[in-house]
Amino acid sequence: MTNFDEELEKLQTQLFDDPTIKEYFQIKAEIANNKSLSTLQNDIITYAKEMTRNVNNDDKYFENKNKYEESLKLYNSNPLVINLHEISKSVENILLELKKILE
Repeated sequence: MTNFDEELEKLQTQLFDDPTIKEYFQIKAEIANNKSLSTLQNDIITYAKEMTRNVNNDDKYFENKNKYEESLKLYNSNPLVINLHEISKSVENILLELKKILE
């Protein structure tokens, strides 16, 4: 293993030890293991596909659009999803800072 590889491994370890990064992955895991959120995600995908399939049938299209918007609103208003969006901003800032250092 070269010195560069060792330093890169240290950086990765430090990054994953950062409390913000840890919290980000914890929230992602909680969302992945939440059955109601998984169901909502699947519903959102299904309604979006149905909207595409029924683009020429206004009744079915708007029926699925309403269901899609309702499911999306429920999903996005879940505290876990809200927390994920917020912590994602912090993670992005950390990664942008790291990018500036590496440039």
